[in-house]
Amino acid sequence: MSIRASSSLLLRRQTACCSSSVVRLAQSPLRSLSLPLHTTTQSLNRPAKPSSPPTTPSSSSPAPASAATTVAKEDVASTQPHAKRPHERARLAAFAARTGLVFSDPKLLRHALTHRSYAKAGVDPRSTKLESLGARVLELFVSEHLAAKYPKMPSDALASLVRAYSGDHAVQSVAATFGVPLVMLWKNTGTGTSAGSAPVSGSLLRSLIGALHTDRGASATRSFVQAHFLSRTVDVEAHLRLDQTNPMARLAGLVKSNGQIRPVSRLLQETGRLSSAPVFLVGVYSGVVKLGEGHGSSLRQAENRAAKDALCKHYLVQAKEYTVPSLR
Repeated sequence: MSIRASSSLLLRRQTACCSSSVVRLAQSPLRSLSLPLHTTTQSLNRPAKPSSPPTTPSSSSPAPASAATTVAKEDVASTQPHAKRPHERARLAAFAARTGLVFSDPKLLRHALTHRSYAKAGVDPRSTKLESLGARVLELFVSEHLAAKYPKMPSDALASLVRAYSGDHAVQSVAATFGVPLVMLWKNTGTGTSAGSAPVSGSLLRSLIGALHTDRGASATRSFVQAHFLSRTVDVEAHLRLDQTNPMARLAGLVKSNGQIRPVSRLLQETGRLSSAPVFLVGVYSGVVKLGEGHGSSLRQAENRAAKDALCKHYLVQAKEYTVPSLR
């Protein structure tokens, strides 16, 4: 073999060896990167998604059921009587301690504070009977106390005075002082609406008085009425309605019914009769007994005030010692 042929054969073998090496090198690394062109482009342009933890079907399925169970329990608790819920029991205990209305049966306090309008929740409205009893008991104790304290007061004035001490306005005022609207159950409980709560609180305070009379008797109820109703400040003279009648004529009728001499007015003192601001002092007498006196800018005004003074001294005289009929 010639030298030229040997060199040509050696060159072809080297070329074939290099070609096979290049093929093997091209096939081995690029095989793992062989992705479609559109897939690679989308992957590069698409923002990376946050990795989410793996979800387990067994742990995710009970969650809605537990939430529904919690809501159902809250709905049931909101419709049950307040004595069955812990915070309401504490509120009732504080109310009882503050007012002294502590009963042997704790359920009695709950019944007395439940208005009949709350019956839609299935609560027995026993407060209706207690309210009727409490209204009579309250009026009885107030009436006998005032009748014994003012023995000469006319019947119409006494009835008006009893209403002032035990009527709706007085009962609602005492109920607000006790905080009855904060613990009572009625149709607007849980709605956040307080309109119309004053008459309801007054009715329930009468129920509490009836419950007190039922559980602890007349003595405790009388003490409660005297402490919270008869201790209130009332303008007793205003219930005589002396401004609606002729005081001098009314005094004349009273003196006549008592067999006394007809009353007459006498000028006691005066000053500035001819001035722009005169003052007269007049006394009303039955014989030599002075019944009353009054002053005014005119003789007529002074005489009327003197007659009113005489009537008030007669009707509003208070007995020093007295015993109410229920204690005799």
